[in-house]
Amino acid sequence: MGGGFTAKESPFGGVIRISGTITNAPNNPTEAGKLRYKVQFRKYMQEMDWHDMTNPFRIWIRKDGIPSGHIDQEAVSGYYKYQKDLSQPLITEVQDDVMAIWRTPVTEGVGGDGLYEIRVLLKQLGAPAIGDCPADHVCSETFKVMIDNTKPTVEITLDSGPCEEFTPGSLISGTYKATDPHIWYYRFSVLPYNPPPGGLTHAPSAEDYPSLPAPGVTNGIFSLNTSGMKPCGYVIYLWAYDRTIVDNHMKGNRNHASVGFCLLKKA
Repeated sequence: MGGGFTAKESPFGGVIRISGTITNAPNNPTEAGKLRYKVQFRKYMQEMDWHDMTNPFRIWIRKDGIPSGHIDQEAVSGYYKYQKDLSQPLITEVQDDVMAIWRTPVTEGVGGDGLYEIRVLLKQLGAPAIGDCPADHVCSETFKVMIDNTKPTVEITLDSGPCEEFTPGSLISGTYKATDPHIWYYRFSVLPYNPPPGGLTHAPSAEDYPSLPAPGVTNGIFSLNTSGMKPCGYVIYLWAYDRTIVDNHMKGNRNHASVGFCLLKKA
């Protein structure tokens, strides 16, 4: 029996697709003869008990290479039916070999962010208990996944304080913070009008550090040269992203902070 993840080393959040293959499955079994399996998880080094993944999910099927709709997988007493069959006379494939969908944040057991281990249990009557693999089952190796559903910490302040008034040409300075255990990058923006090129500078520069080392920027500084900017009310936004794979896409958890100021017409 084998199984696998995509990008196992990265933290995950939201909906996690678990893919794998069970070898030597029965050839074209009846519905009652299909293999039954469980996918289980537990908090690494913090829990003894395993928890079943039991939420329903949908898989997409190809029969003899032809798309043939979907099957809604339902756990019965914690077990799903194994639908893949690569034997003649009818070859059945499951798109991406999906065996389970895991929805986080985790609520069972300890729950929360952290390192988890996952395994697959194949029901096989007569199999002896080995270690923590129960009798009447064959267990896969365990594999580890880091769960991260926490947004980065983001702060931004002006040295002069928020909502102060300036005139075009003033140099506005401040400090910022963008941290996370799995920090990715951060970026600034100014609304409603962008400053002229080079008007906003910050150190360290996110352009110089496309992937920031953890925990990120704890005591960064920035400055905004308002020369050439229109009189208006402005907001400086700071966005921070971490490296979490969210719903099977590398888009990261994100968070933002903002601070405002006004540019007045010169008298």
